[in-house]
Amino acid sequence: MSIKDWEEEEEKNLLIVWPDNETAVKLFRKICSQWNVGVNGPTSLNYLVLYHHLDRMNLSDEEHDSLHNDIQVLEAAALKEIRAGQE
Repeated sequence: MSIKDWEEEEEKNLLIVWPDNETAVKLFRKICSQWNVGVNGPTSLNYLVLYHHLDRMNLSDEEHDSLHNDIQVLEAAALKEIRAGQE
């Protein structure tokens, strides 16, 4: 899904984010252009950028760990879609 597709879905209200996931989705959208890239394409998010944003959010240790895990789930799903498009 491209950024344009995402925005169009959002405008049509077809993309629904549950409240429990809203913070993670917003953070992912902020950093979704910050990929580490190898010869076969994106390999992972740049965690230095992620940690910078997490640090600025003044989270408890539990909230930090939970949001970090949520971002990893989004990262894995995004990589799966990116790789599927390369086949």
